[in-house]
Amino acid sequence: MAQTFLNLAQGVTGTLPNANFSGGKIGQLIWAEMDVDTNIASGSFVDLTGGSETLQATITPSATSSKIFISHTIQASMDSNRGYTTQINRNNSPLYGPNNQKDTYGDGNTHAQRSTITYLDSPTSTLSLTYKIKVKTDGGANVNFSKDNAPCMIYLMEVLAWYINQQ
Repeated sequence: MAQTFLNLAQGVTGTLPNANFSGGKIGQLIWAEMDVDTNIASGSFVDLTGGSETLQATITPSATSSKIFISHTIQASMDSNRGYTTQINRNNSPLYGPNNQKDTYGDGNTHAQRSTITYLDSPTSTLSLTYKIKVKTDGGANVNFSKDNAPCMIYLMEVLAWYINQQ
């Protein structure tokens, strides 16, 4: 299906009758960060925690039809040929983490990386939902997260209305 884009800021006057398009609607945005320099060396998934901070956020959807758009950004530094994998958990249960995914992989003496993963969840709930980021490191080797207090972040958006482009 071909897409048509309208520049409504130029060349359009008056009212568009019976418009048959919508850009969607966001109900709420929740944001949290972890900015405590911390080292993790684990071959299995563990909470991304530094000091008393854990990379997690809680949202309460307003409708069972709502979707939750999750985005997290990780700042990390590691030695050559090392990396990490992330996993999104909802209420302490694994939700999303691609198989064999490496968010980054160093190829020099030291490698620093910022990576972002997004996921659209359909929880069918109006109960409080906690989304937490877990990490595991390649071969259980050490990875430094939030190096020099660079923040790792998580964003949760309640999506009330959306448009799916099926091509």
